[in-house]
Amino acid sequence: AKMENFEKKFENRIIFRSLALSMLWSLILQFGFVIGLLSHFKVKSIDLTDLYWKIVVRAIEKSGPAYIKFAQWASTRADLFPIIFCEKKTSSRWDSPRLV
Repeated sequence: AKMENFEKKFENRIIFRSLALSMLWSLILQFGFVIGLLSHFKVKSIDLTDLYWKIVVRAIEKSGPAYIKFAQWASTRADLFPIIFCEKKTSSRWDSPRLV
């Protein structure tokens, strides 16, 4: 009975974490789409690119060590990812959170 209760709690945490990450990254992708449209239509009065990349960096940090490790690798691949991402990645603190 104890083990079943533990498994149920663990399952609920996994589902909650998956939903939270899905919501976070879907909002970031939508914001990126809007910024892409604004830049495509040459709306110069609104420049949210820097803000967007700050939000992406913060979301990666909040998403956990696996996301941070992927971002560390991605920032070294300027041939695959945008230069601005690589610059933001290297200029910020990208240490994985320590497990105590």
